[in-house]
Amino acid sequence: MKLKFLSLLLLSATLFMTSCGDDEPDCTSSSVAGTYTGTNDCDPDDITDATVIVSASGDSVTIDSGEGTEWTVALNGCDTESYTETVDIFGISITTTIDVTFTETDMTLVTSASGFGINDSCSLTLTKQ
Repeated sequence: MKLKFLSLLLLSATLFMTSCGDDEPDCTSSSVAGTYTGTNDCDPDDITDATVIVSASGDSVTIDSGEGTEWTVALNGCDTESYTETVDIFGISITTTIDVTFTETDMTLVTSASGFGINDSCSLTLTKQ
């Protein structure tokens, strides 16, 4: 009886240890590469379709907004490093920051701009095609 109980205990422990997996998606540059589409509704007066193309670049991703804007950032798990750019126009600095988070099926792109009285942000969730 004692041997039967010990065998059952060992079997249960083995099944428990092997069945527990990582619940976080495994994001690599190649797994998140693709075309993502959705709706850009950041400006309620100008709602447009949005398409973003993500390409693998080693441990980084290149994100192309399709509007002439393209940037390459490191992929840290399912998030990218923040991309920050400051533009100086006639002595006025405006800083734009872009952050991207991936899931198995979507990407969330958050942009924010600040400077010269501007402090605005927008979040888009796009679906991988």
